Amino acid sequence: MSKYRILKEYEQNLTMLMDILGSGSTNNEDLEKIGTYLFGGLFKGVYASDQMPLLKNNEVCIINTGTMLQWK
Repeated sequence: MSKYRILKEYEQNLTMLMDILGSGSTNNEDLEKIGTYLFGGLFKGVYASDQMPLLKNNEVCIINTGTMLQWK
């Protein structure tokens, strides 16, 4: 998959998540629900950056990096 395609998919997914979750804060329960909704059985959960699990091919998870992002 090309870098351009990956970035395009990321932007599309980010826009969809922002539409669903809004720009306020979220908790693990919110993130677990949306991850399961979007990725089904491939979603492996929400983790702190120092507790990230080993993922198999195509599995995904959400990692809290402790970084605050500024949305456009």
